[in-house]
Amino acid sequence: MKRKSSFLSVLKRSLVLACILSLFSFSTYSVSASFEQVLKPKIVFFKASKNNIEAGESVTLSWNVLNAYKVDILGIEKVVECVWPIVGKTDVQPSLTTTYILKATGIGGTVSASVTVNVNDKTSPAVINSFSVSEDEILEGDSTTLTWDVSDAISVTINGSEVEAKGSLEVEPSETTTYVLEAIGTDKLPVTKSVTVKVILNPVIKSFTATETEVEKGTLVILEWDTENAVSCEIVTDDGLILADRPADGQIGITPNSTKTYTLIAYNEKNVSTKSSITIVVE
Repeated sequence: MKRKSSFLSVLKRSLVLACILSLFSFSTYSVSASFEQVLKPKIVFFKASKNNIEAGESVTLSWNVLNAYKVDILGIEKVVECVWPIVGKTDVQPSLTTTYILKATGIGGTVSASVTVNVNDKTSPAVINSFSVSEDEILEGDSTTLTWDVSDAISVTINGSEVEAKGSLEVEPSETTTYVLEAIGTDKLPVTKSVTVKVILNPVIKSFTATETEVEKGTLVILEWDTENAVSCEIVTDDGLILADRPADGQIGITPNSTKTYTLIAYNEKNVSTKSSITIVVE
């Protein structure tokens, strides 16, 4: 009986030890599993603002990552110093259909997610449906309106300034000006059309002189003039004498018998005029 009792005692101690070891092993596994689950990286989302775009368009990639200390995005060219944030976004402009892969690395390992942006690479030229001006000939100081309509363009400019694909613009050129509409299609090639606005400048009398302004009766006096933007001139006296059809630049001899004021009138091609006067005193 004593030997049997000793055997039972040893058996009981063995069973207790086995239970303790089993519990310890289970507990260690649970803690380890829980620890790994907390630290494993998780990509909450990785998405594109648009999944289908035309060539030349931009799209925004955005992401949110948990439990990671490093994020890499494959498919985007970046400088070495660039470090992607754990939560962030960036604009891309793929020229071809591209799959972007986000890799998140943490203590618990590395996970990845991908997003594809499909690019319609069928290129087409821009089409200028119309480009016109309300008046192609204006007087100095007046304005005119440009009107245009363009299709299938990714960029539209007038004389280098960006404009909408369809619209109108009031302009007031100070001199004759050519306006060039340039449209660029998805084929990246420019298409142009131009209109010219002729500005008729106001006439200017640069000089109007007399060889003498105080003379005796019958003395020959030479009147001389020089103009700009004028096509013709006339000289009018204060007593009603008109010397018409004078050239834009010229001279004329007169022999005044009495004191008179001579007025030079210069005309441009639209009959806009300007004046300058000289008085010849006859003693």
